[in-house]
Amino acid sequence: MYRILNIFGIAVFVAFISKSKFGRNMQAYRIDGVVRQGKTNQDFCIDLVAENEDQVREKVYSNFGSRHGAKRRYITINSITSIDPSESSAPVVVSHFRDK
Repeated sequence: MYRILNIFGIAVFVAFISKSKFGRNMQAYRIDGVVRQGKTNQDFCIDLVAENEDQVREKVYSNFGSRHGAKRRYITINSITSIDPSESSAPVVVSHFRDK
């Protein structure tokens, strides 16, 4: 969809790209790792949905950085494995693969 916006008297052409969750090849991943919080290390295991392992890695760094203020250097990802969506009970995975 395309739209022309009028911002401060200047016409701006903007293209809106609709992102469908069914149009891409999304997979469920399980991430195991360790994050340093203060003087202690905390193990974590997270289930996420992404297109590939690089996106999963970025989502983990982004999530811990925004929610816990952890720097990337304090987050150690031990393993990223592709899982069957029915194995996960994470709301993100369940809601994404609900219609499939």
